[in-house]
Amino acid sequence: MPRIAAKTIKEHRENIETALVDAAEDILRNEPEGKLTASAIAKRAGIARNSIYRYVKSVDDLRGMVIKRYMPRWMKAVAEATADITDPREWLAAWIAANLRQAATSSHGWLRNIVVAADNAHNPEKPRTASIDNRSTFTKAGVDVDEVHEHANAHLRETWEELVSDNPDIYVALTMAQLGVGFRAVDDGAPVEEVIDTITQVILGMVDTATGNTSA
Repeated sequence: MPRIAAKTIKEHRENIETALVDAAEDILRNEPEGKLTASAIAKRAGIARNSIYRYVKSVDDLRGMVIKRYMPRWMKAVAEATADITDPREWLAAWIAANLRQAATSSHGWLRNIVVAADNAHNPEKPRTASIDNRSTFTKAGVDVDEVHEHANAHLRETWEELVSDNPDIYVALTMAQLGVGFRAVDDGAPVEEVIDTITQVILGMVDTATGNTSA
């Protein structure tokens, strides 16, 4: 049995898994043209190459683990930014701002590229380069799409239900579409606060139209 640098085997395993994800993230961030290989990860994590497979089934699993480490942080930040807001318009503005700031701080475009790379690993003959909003693409990257959507959209739908009585789902879809425009602008280097102002104006304008409050 290998020596462990922790009080328990469970803690040792968690430490190694963290080291592997850290190593994978470092490679993905700093060597975008390089391949994510077991040898490179093992070298950075300080473990034997074959030992990787005691913790993950494949190197590709580590891409998903890198992505998933950002999801709880992102959702927590959005939840905290909107927690005490009861006015629907104010909630939407705070929700938009929090999501776009998270996109900027976590390098949304970089995370998107990891998802695309994970999908391409499963489809080497038909590589993708376009933006991805595809459920199967995220699933292949190890992301539970239903869980993410449940957290991201639950309060958004409730907010639109407060604002409109008929078909709130279409407004949820339109809001998500505009947020996607904001994500792409941030990915392309636009100043995040300017993007927040623009997307907020568009969505609050949609609120005014939907509620008949055109004088707001």
